[in-house]
Amino acid sequence: MGRQSEMSQKQGLEERNMARLNPVVALNRVPKNMTGWCKTVEVDSLGTMTVTCVTSSGYTVPHGLDGDVVFALLSAYEFQGRPTDGRVRVNMNNLCEYVGLKPSTNTYERIYDSLQCLLNTLYHAESCWGNERNGKWEWRSLSFRIINSLGFKNTGETKQEARAFGESNSDVVIQLGDEIIQSVQMEHTRWVDLATYHRLSFPLVRLLYRLLEEQQAISSGKTFRVPVAALGQHLGLRELDPDGGIESKYNVPKTRVIRIDRVRRALEPAHKELLEMGYLRDVEYEGRGQKQEVIYTFGTNVQITADVETVALLTKHGVTAVRAAELVRAHGRERIEEVSAQFEARLAGGYRPKNKAGLLCNMLEQPERYAVPEVSKPEGSKEVKSRPVAEEQPAPVERDEKMAEMLLRRCALHDTAEGKELLAKLVAAYVSGKINTGNLIDLASLNSQAARARGAELLRAS
Repeated sequence: MGRQSEMSQKQGLEERNMARLNPVVALNRVPKNMTGWCKTVEVDSLGTMTVTCVTSSGYTVPHGLDGDVVFALLSAYEFQGRPTDGRVRVNMNNLCEYVGLKPSTNTYERIYDSLQCLLNTLYHAESCWGNERNGKWEWRSLSFRIINSLGFKNTGETKQEARAFGESNSDVVIQLGDEIIQSVQMEHTRWVDLATYHRLSFPLVRLLYRLLEEQQAISSGKTFRVPVAALGQHLGLRELDPDGGIESKYNVPKTRVIRIDRVRRALEPAHKELLEMGYLRDVEYEGRGQKQEVIYTFGTNVQITADVETVALLTKHGVTAVRAAELVRAHGRERIEEVSAQFEARLAGGYRPKNKAGLLCNMLEQPERYAVPEVSKPEGSKEVKSRPVAEEQPAPVERDEKMAEMLLRRCALHDTAEGKELLAKLVAAYVSGKINTGNLIDLASLNSQAARARGAELLRAS
């Protein structure tokens, strides 16, 4: 696919071998002595994948959050213009943002551990590392690391502070694996919408989403059928073999896929989430025992929505992604922003609807029920006529300082004097019409550093 340099950080980058081979175990926890695994599995028309994972220095195999870190590093590499040396240079707050976690000392430590684990893990792929050229596939066997080198630079007023990793200003330099960089340079990549990705609530659903996206790209179909046992194997839903032993020529611990019923239970919350957001239209099982298959029917791909930010104004109040996309197409950004502002004003005034999503949709589709009174004085008459007004009538919303301050009341910029100064400028820009309601609502959802960066960007653009 062609490179799209105009893309902002709304789009993350997927290297397609990482998506197809799935080098990270989906489990949140693994035994301390699971220091490797080997899988030979076939899930698509491109053939068998044989991949072995080997860790060193006593590390367990990459799992859980490590998959999000891999995706974050690839996205950061793209955001920085694909440096030819393969190095990603970020501070910890940036990296937290790319991973989709709120910056904190605990988060820094988790990401630090993840980076160390990836640095100390080697993968062996046998005739299944692919690149597509002019409609033809080229397959290679190779050994690769996701991270080739890792460096940290910390600053502080004392030697102890400077040595203490975990501050937000800790700079990280990560050199990605040569094979991954080469694949990206050859454009064996795919875009992933970050707003959609970060709405997914746990590692397994995010790995499944990335796997399904890749399979949909491979087949260009509306469904994807795969044996449940193969899917469990591919996602890394495995455990150490109770009989012990080692396997493969790389002498990794012998593992086995968990029982079919446990695979289904593990997948259930992921399926529910992808169905609710509209990415999947249906999930069905056929067959029994080891011959069971799961059939995924794809729904509306929320990534094709042109205006993800506007969709987010609705989904944050419980409107499903598919329904939100339909409403945006039907009413347009300006109308969505106007009604979202009215809705936010009602909530700020203390109103607590039983069904937020339902009320918001009604305000969009039945505006006459929520109309502001229109007063007229016909010539020679003092009679006042009004349009119908719903019992739950919203107050008129003005583009004034009070409205702006209400929308920004929870913004992280309030935490510092510098942030408050930036807020004042943003309020002034809003009142003058240089930035819009959606911009302010988006700011209120960001962490402090991201809000500062976004606020400065809005002011420059205005």
